[in-house]
Amino acid sequence: MRIYFGLDGKTGFARLEAMRNQYILDTFWEPIDRKWHDHYKGVFLDSGAFSAWQKEETIDREAYADYALSGDFDVVAGDLRIKGANPDQTLADTEYLRGLGLPAIPAYHQGEPWDYLEHLVETYDYFGLGCTGDVSTGSDTTDWLYKCFWRICDTEGRPKAKVHGFRFTSRMQDFPFWSVDSTSWVQSNGVSMISLGRDMPWLQPLELGDLVVKYYSRLPRCTRLTEPKQTELF
Repeated sequence: MRIYFGLDGKTGFARLEAMRNQYILDTFWEPIDRKWHDHYKGVFLDSGAFSAWQKEETIDREAYADYALSGDFDVVAGDLRIKGANPDQTLADTEYLRGLGLPAIPAYHQGEPWDYLEHLVETYDYFGLGCTGDVSTGSDTTDWLYKCFWRICDTEGRPKAKVHGFRFTSRMQDFPFWSVDSTSWVQSNGVSMISLGRDMPWLQPLELGDLVVKYYSRLPRCTRLTEPKQTELF
C-alpha cells in the first residue's frame, strides 16, 4: 500500500525536506514550489476539491489542467467539485483530463449513488474514495467504507480495481486500499514531526521524516476485506 504524504504551499522547509525521496501529495489549491518535485519519488496531484468545498469555492478545470500538464505527476485527481457534484460531471472532468494525456482518476464521494461506484469498478482500474466528513474515522464513515468495499471486492474480499483513499491513512489496516494519503502526518497521534522535533531537537529534517515514514511503514496493512457482506446494510 502506497502512502502519499500531503504537502502544500504553506509547508515550511523542514517538512518539505523531511519527505525527500518519498511519495507526496501536492494540491492545486495551494501547490508547493515546483522546484521541490524533483526531490520526491512520486507526486499525486490533488485538485483541492475538498478545500474548495469547505470554502464554498470551485476549481477551474482549464487552470487545473494547465497546472497538471506543466509537471510530471504519477496520478492526477479527476474530481474537481464536491458541492453540487454529480457522477456525470466527475466523469466528464476525468475524461477531459485523460484526453489531454494526464493520468487522471475519478473519485466516488460519500452520499453519491451506488450505481456510480459500481460503474467505476467496472470501467476504471484505479479510482478514489473520499468521505465528506471532517474526520475519516467516524462510525458513519466506517459503515460507508464497508458498503463501498463490498461492491469493490470479489467474493474472496480482494479489490477488483486499485482504490486510493483520500484522507484514509488511518483506515489502511481496515480496508484494502492500493494507496492512501495523509494530510495530517505532521501531527499524527502516533508519531509526528512536531513531537519528534520537540523531544529530539538534534535530529535533522530528513532524519525526522525518516522516523515518520518508518512508523507508517510498520503499521498493519489490509490486503483483503474479511468483514462478511451484510445485505441489510445495502
